[in-house]
Amino acid sequence: MVIPTRAGTKGILAAVVLALVVFGAPPVRAGEPSLGASIEALLATAHRMSPELAAATLDAEAAAARAEAAGSLPDPKFTLKYDEWPRSGAGYAPSLSRFGTMKYELSQEVPLGGKRDLKHEQALAEHRQSQTQAQTAALDLATRVKIVYAEYRQAQQAIDQLGRIKAAIGRLGQSALARYSQNLGSQAASIQADLERAELDAELVRMTLERRQAGARLNALLNRPPGAPLAEPARLRPLPSPAKLDSAALFERARQASPRLRGQHALIEAADRGRDLADRAWYPDLEVGVGVVQKSSGVDSYEALVGVNIPLQWGLRRAQQAEATATAQAARLRLSQAERQLEADIQQAVFSLEAVVEREKILRGGLVPQANAALQSASRAYELGHGELSAVLDTERRVRTIQLDYLKLQLEQQVRLAELERLIGGDL
Repeated sequence: MVIPTRAGTKGILAAVVLALVVFGAPPVRAGEPSLGASIEALLATAHRMSPELAAATLDAEAAAARAEAAGSLPDPKFTLKYDEWPRSGAGYAPSLSRFGTMKYELSQEVPLGGKRDLKHEQALAEHRQSQTQAQTAALDLATRVKIVYAEYRQAQQAIDQLGRIKAAIGRLGQSALARYSQNLGSQAASIQADLERAELDAELVRMTLERRQAGARLNALLNRPPGAPLAEPARLRPLPSPAKLDSAALFERARQASPRLRGQHALIEAADRGRDLADRAWYPDLEVGVGVVQKSSGVDSYEALVGVNIPLQWGLRRAQQAEATATAQAARLRLSQAERQLEADIQQAVFSLEAVVEREKILRGGLVPQANAALQSASRAYELGHGELSAVLDTERRVRTIQLDYLKLQLEQQVRLAELERLIGGDL
C-alpha cells in the first residue's frame, strides 16, 4: 500500500505560492513587458499567483497529511496505580506511614479486523477528492481568465473600429463644410456630421469604460493591482474544428478528465471504506500491556494484561451500518446524476458553440464585407459631390451596428468555447 508523502519540492512550491499570495504580486517596473498580449501567459500567471489556487493546494496538502496519519496505532497508555493502600489502625482512613503497592502499567490498543488499513484507504480516497477540488478550482479560474480576456479584446477591437469610423465621419464633415462654403450643400449636412461624431464619442467613452472594467477584472484574476498595465491583446484563441465537436467523444473525454466526476468517484470510494469500517465494528479491539509491581521492599513482581472490548451495543452498530450504506448509495446516485447532467451540458454547449459559429460565418462572409463596401461607395460618391450626407450617415450606422454585432459574436464564441472546455476538463 502506497502512502502519499509530501515531497520536499512540492512543499517548497506551496510555500513559494503562499508567500506570493501573502505579499502580493511584484510591482510592475518601467520598461518591463506587460501582460495581456498572450492568453497563454495570462493563464500561467493566474495559476501561479491565484490565492484561491494556493488555498486549494494547501487543502490538498492537509488531506495528504491526514492520509499519512490515518491507520496508525493509537498512542500507548501509561498508568500509575497505588494499590492495596492499608488502613490506619482501627479507623477507615488510609495510613500515611504504611506502604501499599505501586503499579506501573504500559498498554497499547490494537484494532483488529483490518480496521487500520480501511481507515488509511478511506483517508487516501478523501485526499484524492481534495486534489480534484484543487483541479476544479484551477479549471474555473482558467475559464474566467479566458472569458475576461475575450471581453478585454472585444472592447479594444470595438474602440479601434469606432475610431476608424469616427475618422471617416470627420472626412465627410470636412467635405460637407467645403460644399457648404461653395454653396453646393447645406449647413445642415455639416451639423449632421458633427452630431454623428458626438454620438461616436459617447460610444467610445462607453467602450473605453468596458475595456477598463475588463482590464481591472483581468488584473484581479492575476492577483495584480487593478490599474496594472496590460498589453493590447494580439489574437483570440482559435476555435476547434467541427470534427472535434462530437458530443459523444467529448463526453467520454470528460468522464476521464473531469475533476468533478473524479472527485465523485473518490467520494464513493471513501463511502465504501466507511461502510466496510462500520461492518468491521463488530470485531473487538485488542488491548495488551505489561506492568511492574513495586512494594516497600522494591520491585516485587510483574504483570501482563490482555483485554478486548465487547461489542454489545448492537443498536449503535446497526445504526452506523445503515448510515454508511445510505451514504455510499447516495454517492453513487449523485455520480449517476452528475454524469447525465454533464452529458446534457456538453451537448448544449456544443450546440451553442456551433450556432454562434454559423452566425459569425454569415456576418463574416456576407454582411460585413457588403456593408463595408456600401459605406465606402457612398462615402466616395459624397466626397465627389454626389448624393446626400444623410444617406451616407444612415449607411454608416448600419455598418457600425453590423461590425459591433460581429465583434459580439466573436466574444460569444470565446465564451462558449471556454465553458465547453471547463465541462470536459481541458483545452480543445
